[in-house]
Amino acid sequence: MAFYKDPHLKKIMTLLNGDSKTPKAMYVGGCVRDYIVGLPIKDIDIATIYTPEKVTKILKGAFKILPIGIEHGTVVAVTPIGNVQITTLRHDVETNGRHAVVSFTDDWAEDAMRRDFTINTLLMDARGNMIDPLQAGMRDLKHGIVRFVGDVDERVREDVLRILRYVRFHARFGRGALGNDYLKTFRRHKILFQKLSRERVTDEIIKMIQYSSAFRYLKQFESAQILPLPKISQEQIKVFGTLSKSKLISAALALALWSNGSMAKWEKIKSYLKLSNAMMVHIDYILQGQRLFENSDRQNYLLLLYRYKRDVTRDIVIYGLAQRGETSARIKSELKKIDALEIPVFPVSGKDLIARGFTAGPALGKKLRALEMKWIKSGFKSASLDARLRK
Repeated sequence: MAFYKDPHLKKIMTLLNGDSKTPKAMYVGGCVRDYIVGLPIKDIDIATIYTPEKVTKILKGAFKILPIGIEHGTVVAVTPIGNVQITTLRHDVETNGRHAVVSFTDDWAEDAMRRDFTINTLLMDARGNMIDPLQAGMRDLKHGIVRFVGDVDERVREDVLRILRYVRFHARFGRGALGNDYLKTFRRHKILFQKLSRERVTDEIIKMIQYSSAFRYLKQFESAQILPLPKISQEQIKVFGTLSKSKLISAALALALWSNGSMAKWEKIKSYLKLSNAMMVHIDYILQGQRLFENSDRQNYLLLLYRYKRDVTRDIVIYGLAQRGETSARIKSELKKIDALEIPVFPVSGKDLIARGFTAGPALGKKLRALEMKWIKSGFKSASLDARLRK
């Protein structure tokens, strides 16, 4: 079912549009763009000529309304299919980075002129009819062109994060190379870019590296000399593309691949991006685990599972085999072997040894480690503790 046919959305649009022959509210931006190209719809955005106060008055009897972003003209309608953002048409009075002074308008084209890219200006009415207010969005989307609306310098000064958004949207919707003129403009805004919060930059990069062509465009983006991150090689682009197209990539794997197996490069990435502790540890283990990943056999897989558990072991193997040039089919085959194995559990504890006369202390720990090594070398085979102590 087309998203605009959902009964909850139809109710919102019916209430906002009433009996008017001209639209008072239309779907806008990502949901329209993604619907056109056949991608899953994640977020629903509606634009309207009505003020937030009027929208709230019209909808409050039918939906719970949250005044989130009301200073920017946005309220949220809570529905069973998720939150729906409803924003009043705007035009910029004054811009200062992300903090724009706006006023409301009833001009759809004027509102479109303040958006970032032409492919994000597309509108759809309640019946599913497409409207292209700038007469450019549909054409650019069809031809894989990511184009700034209006003057690129002005758009970037309004929000310098749009530099990375351009690369991300190109990785998702674009064809061909990044625009050289755009890259030159981005480079001129290097100092402004450096003032961005690392959290926003990190969030944009994490979103970007989910797309199969991300490394290819990040390589082209290097000429802008903005991101202080390791350079990407053609081999890394190839490996990333293969893993991504095979649904084997993750943000952690992509960042490990970006480091190219170098702990020094990984430290550079880690010091610039604001990653969660869990992700940093995960990537540390992917890279460290390459030292243990010697063979694609049961014993080696059991060792990895014992040391790193299942999720990390899978990523260690994906990374290791991809770096060795293995096909995605071979990697998937090895993952099935890993998933069929149980994670080994060391059957001896310090309490077991104390129960047999050992005294707590360094000697106990040393004995425990020695038993563990024998157990690992035995292939994680079960045996009684007494039998292990006799050996």
